[in-house]
Amino acid sequence: MLLGIDHLVIAVRSVEAAAETLERDLGLAVTGGGRHEAMGTYNRLAFLGDTYIELIGVFDAALVRSSLSFAVGNAAMAQLEARG
Repeated sequence: MLLGIDHLVIAVRSVEAAAETLERDLGLAVTGGGRHEAMGTYNRLAFLGDTYIELIGVFDAALVRSSLSFAVGNAAMAQLEARG
């Protein structure tokens, strides 16, 4: 049974540019986040009450590919590659 959404992850080429767009166009405050050094990704967060939007980007594609146990990074990489 679905009780709620914890968070939504959006793969983006530039976390900084996507954060600026969310702030400018939707008025969402984007804060926090950081680098996942061992997994090759980085993020920023936009909180919406008890859930949040996670903007995730890749800073090291080879590291993401080698982190097979990191499903979110691999999914983000697949989406970014599919869009050229």
